[in-house]
Amino acid sequence: MKLRGREKRALWAVLGAAYATGAALFVVGRWVRVMSAIGPQHHPAEFWVRVLHFTGGYAAVLALGYLIPRHIRPGLRGEKRKTSGVSLLSLASVLGVTAIAILYSGDGPVGAWSAQVHDYLGLAAPILFLFHSRKTRRIK
Repeated sequence: MKLRGREKRALWAVLGAAYATGAALFVVGRWVRVMSAIGPQHHPAEFWVRVLHFTGGYAAVLALGYLIPRHIRPGLRGEKRKTSGVSLLSLASVLGVTAIAILYSGDGPVGAWSAQVHDYLGLAAPILFLFHSRKTRRIK
């Protein structure tokens, strides 16, 4: 089932906010440092960027819940766009699981591995979203 204009705009706004804050967190967390009395430290804004990203991620989970009965279930019953749709659903699942692992596993190897997977899949996610969206417009 095709999303209506308002639904599509709201979905892209939520996903865009989650992506923008995630990309900003990636940059700030890896490359932005401030000097302190004990040497280079993470920038104080990193905390707030992280809070905004968590909020955007939570909104994306709510959007996914909205899409399940209105877009995903009908789409799985149809014959078109199943591959890209299932791929998106799988990507969202991996991002959700790795987000939970990052939050609860601490600084050990599981947390580090989960952060890497989450970072790189999250940065690549728009490619799949755009592919699914563009494919939707081409097939009638």
